[in-house]
Amino acid sequence: MRKAVLLLLALSAACTTDYEGLGFDPATGGRGSGGHGGTPSAGGSGGPAGGRGGGAGAAGGTAGLGGMGAGGSATGGAGTGGLAAGGAAGGVAGAAGTGNQAGSGGGVGGVGGAGGQGLPSGASCDTGAQCATGFCFDGTCCQSNCAGACRSCANSTGTCTLAPAMSDPRDDCAADATNSCGRTGFCSGTGTCALAAAGTVCQSGPVCDATHATVIAGAACDGAGVCAPSPPVSCNGFACAAGACQNSCSDDSACAPGAFCSAATCVAVPNLAGNGDLETGTLTGWSAFGGDGTLGLSSSYWHTGQFSVDLSGRSKAFQGPSYALPTGLGRYTIGIWAMQAQDTSPPQPNLIAQIRLVCLNSTSYVTVQSGVGTSAPAGIWVHLVGDVDTRTDPGVAADCFADGAGLVRSATLFVNQADSSGVTALPDLYADDLVVESGDGHNLIGNPNFETGMADGWSTTGGASSLGVSNSFAHGGQRSLSQSGRTLPSSAVTYALPLGAARYAVSLWALQGGTTDHQLALLPLYSCVGSTVVHFAAPSAAVTAAAGAWTPLSGSFVFPPADAPAGCVLSQASVAVGQAETGDCGSTVECPDLFVDDASITLK
Repeated sequence: MRKAVLLLLALSAACTTDYEGLGFDPATGGRGSGGHGGTPSAGGSGGPAGGRGGGAGAAGGTAGLGGMGAGGSATGGAGTGGLAAGGAAGGVAGAAGTGNQAGSGGGVGGVGGAGGQGLPSGASCDTGAQCATGFCFDGTCCQSNCAGACRSCANSTGTCTLAPAMSDPRDDCAADATNSCGRTGFCSGTGTCALAAAGTVCQSGPVCDATHATVIAGAACDGAGVCAPSPPVSCNGFACAAGACQNSCSDDSACAPGAFCSAATCVAVPNLAGNGDLETGTLTGWSAFGGDGTLGLSSSYWHTGQFSVDLSGRSKAFQGPSYALPTGLGRYTIGIWAMQAQDTSPPQPNLIAQIRLVCLNSTSYVTVQSGVGTSAPAGIWVHLVGDVDTRTDPGVAADCFADGAGLVRSATLFVNQADSSGVTALPDLYADDLVVESGDGHNLIGNPNFETGMADGWSTTGGASSLGVSNSFAHGGQRSLSQSGRTLPSSAVTYALPLGAARYAVSLWALQGGTTDHQLALLPLYSCVGSTVVHFAAPSAAVTAAAGAWTPLSGSFVFPPADAPAGCVLSQASVAVGQAETGDCGSTVECPDLFVDDASITLK
């Protein structure tokens, strides 16, 4: 027993004295000493027997067994078991002493839990090494990695959360000083830096584009950091100035680059079909193809506007409304809207647009749209559109080529039914909004050199004279066009032009068969729909032509010209080759025979 007491005293000396109590006289039931705090492997022991039971043993270490509680005296209470700091409970309390006998010692303490190895989530920290998770963000131990912009772990649970919109807890999102659609200086609420909202005005308007051909209403942020301009609105040939389209012209200065002024209107892309939309309320330029049927102006059906052209009383599938094209071989982009309103029984008619070329000894056909026709249910407008090149199309015969001793007498676009066999229904056909464009710069004249001995496409104006082909003079080849028997200086050789508003470059070779020099020039003439007046536009510069010598004539002309009556749609247009002199033939001025060869008219 003495050895046990000495052992306990020795252990007490090794423990922290803050938990030690001194025992009193056992006879008087004095207070026994409290149990010591245990080492990391064992709890503290209970107090000695005798006096009143000691206090609870000190907490155990980070791991190990709980200490045994001390037994009490007869008058003392039961000793308590030691506590294990690591997590398991200490031993049970010792039994109370009876009389002056010591009670039994406390039970053996439970096994302590594992000791802590870092700060819990939500605790304050300076580095990740201080935290049990290894993550320290925003001065807080975080449950997970919280790296990246617009995040925060500064909360009591140490949970990584996205920064709310209109906040920037880590100063990640400095405002973009050079891009008004860039960063706003705040987070978006989705873990990114907020950009200016879509629709935010970043450029006031309206303004002109760089070419001064369109108006841009302004620009707005697209929500992705880009200042996106509004879709440009075309000025339709007019120039844009101070953010607005000009709406009238007297010369090309009011037009966009590449456009030209014609009858007070700027034209960007010429449509050679001047009355293609029928909105003049006339059939100018249109005819009935195929011989039968009645051509009319319809106000009952139209694709746009108020009118269309229709061919009724058809007796054959190939009959339909038609429009004259330039005779020169080359590339054209053609679009025409067509409709039939009567045939409702299946199968529906197939409509097709074709070009007929009447050449030296043959007739050729070129299909505008691909395929064998477009199905046209009753009352539905269909668009027949395509690019054609009559120089390379395999259906064009060799005698259509002027550079191969051929010519094109006429070129006609027509709409018809592709159902050529077994057709029982021949409904009226309607056409509207014809567009004919060409950008390849080819010669629009199908008979430029007269090597076939024919004068097709050419005529005379300004008095009595005779038109023919001469074998006596030629600039190139063996023949030229001749005008003889002229009775007025104004009598001239002419070539008819398309009826669309267009700008042309004209060049040819001319020869006068007089006895002295004469002044020759190119003279443009035109008339407008609804008027019988023939207008003479500004001629080319007069050129002195020596008798019997081939002289080049050239000029650039707009039809109708800028000073034509506003809204003029051409009913006829031509370029004439004549004398730039006045007087009476035979008395005051000589009126020699005129010869023309190697002519060219191209879009400019």
